[in-house]
Amino acid sequence: RNPEGDETCGGPLFEINQHEIDLIRCLMGNVTSVAAMMGNFVSQDDFDYEDFAQVLMKFENGGNGGLLAGHSALLGRYDGRVYASKGTLYFGGAANEIEYKVAGKDAVKLPYSEITGYENGVHREVREWVECCLNDTEPPIPGEEGMRNVEIAEAARLSAREGRVVELPL
Repeated sequence: RNPEGDETCGGPLFEINQHEIDLIRCLMGNVTSVAAMMGNFVSQDDFDYEDFAQVLMKFENGGNGGLLAGHSALLGRYDGRVYASKGTLYFGGAANEIEYKVAGKDAVKLPYSEITGYENGVHREVREWVECCLNDTEPPIPGEEGMRNVEIAEAARLSAREGRVVELPL
């Protein structure tokens, strides 16, 4: 624990869930405001940061999104859902598959192993980083995109601390 009481890592939104924030932005676009609640429910003696975060986001296109994040669950799971006006998509969970339904069509279940060109995200991230270093090339996703994700995490932290909706940009 830092003697001044400041966080030493930032918590799950900074350490773990930057990728999920990025995915949400890729699907929905720019975030205009954030409202969040956070807490340290399980690991108060071990960590000086939140072990749970619930983040709601408003997007430029008028859509809404949410993220439940953290490491307070004793039974962990990674999954996501997208609800749209003409379809629904579920991914992850114990099944490691994508399930989707487009209005007027049958639902489809597709295991990750059957997705052409699928590559584990962490493996791809490391591979692309190594390739950029070896070839002295720019990364496929510029650092500014990462900064936008960090801004959302910062806005969530501010929202949780002050109990208010935070407008972006900060």
